[in-house]
Amino acid sequence: MSLTMQSSNPQSQDSMEVVIHSPDTSDAPFQAQNIPYERLMESWAVVGKVQPCIYSPDPKRVYPRMDVASTLPLWKNRKNVTITYQPKEGGGAASDFLDIIEFNNVKSDPKKPPTKIVGADKNENPTALETDDSQSSEENAAKFKWRGKGPLAISSSKWQILGYFLAEDPARRDEDWVVTYFGKTLFTPAGLDIYVRSPKVFSREKVQRLIKACQRNEDETVRKVAADFFEIPRD
Repeated sequence: MSLTMQSSNPQSQDSMEVVIHSPDTSDAPFQAQNIPYERLMESWAVVGKVQPCIYSPDPKRVYPRMDVASTLPLWKNRKNVTITYQPKEGGGAASDFLDIIEFNNVKSDPKKPPTKIVGADKNENPTALETDDSQSSEENAAKFKWRGKGPLAISSSKWQILGYFLAEDPARRDEDWVVTYFGKTLFTPAGLDIYVRSPKVFSREKVQRLIKACQRNEDETVRKVAADFFEIPRD
């Protein structure tokens, strides 16, 4: 497939084609030397379909409400889902980082603290990270294995990035997005998530384009899974 939008491109992403790649691709955006791992860190809201929202810091502008979009049954009956990636002490953003998930039950009081699940992600192709300016790897270095911590230490899953926009300019961070694909496990089906930095202001049209791009994917499993996107509400 053609290249997905990359943070190095100066053109406005609204004027660019959105492309979601097939799993296990070796296309250039997913090679270690091209992935801006550091900009993947910090917090993300999980999004998809949008609906009108009361929130409007500018009274002259109507902001869409961005509901984290997912196909994963885990998020049904949940709201306010966020995922934070945080480099581990002694680790690196590319190879080994914490994965902190927070959410509320859909009927819970908005003032109630969120439930937190802490795990760790490790890059599945660490040898692809062992490059320098004189060499490069064509392996997919955007594939990770998650393992829970504490009582969830026996739980694990594999996930990978299928598309992303991670802006170099901090002023454009509201435009950031990532599409992730989770492989099937003994307990959960394969699934897709859409992450954005700013769910209150991210373009409604952009979310719809991301979903449609997933539904047109070359991979049959991704297309099938993408038909099941549902809304995750936010307070």
